[in-house]
Amino acid sequence: MSYRGDNQEALELIELIQGTIESYSKKEKSLTDDAWIKNELRNNNLEIDEKEIEVFSKEVLETIELNNRNIESIGTAIENGVSKEAWFQQKVQEASVGMSVNQVGQYLQGIDNAINNANDLMSQVILNNDGTINRNINLDHGC
Repeated sequence: MSYRGDNQEALELIELIQGTIESYSKKEKSLTDDAWIKNELRNNNLEIDEKEIEVFSKEVLETIELNNRNIESIGTAIENGVSKEAWFQQKVQEASVGMSVNQVGQYLQGIDNAINNANDLMSQVILNNDGTINRNINLDHGC
């Protein structure tokens, strides 16, 4: 599966992400992340109902928590002399406990596909059709 599509759509996605990051940086301290995410989803005209907002906001918060734990884990591993590759191998082994060889292969293929799709999308956004770098001002926000 590839995310090859219209460059305009990719630019709109970048603008949405940048706007969301900017909004989060200006979030009031008293506003919970859960409430903030739900407000963002309601205010971005994504045409999703309240039930979908609930589900999506929960998934976003869980994913952020998992990513934060993994960042902390890899940082600790590196401090203890473990390579990033060895850390990743351990995480894959943990995730594949109880899986058949075919299931592990599908899991790893899913990781490979995600990386390839992200690279394809990035190339679509930053490169023109002739292979030169896209100099669109929307791509240069110092993020």
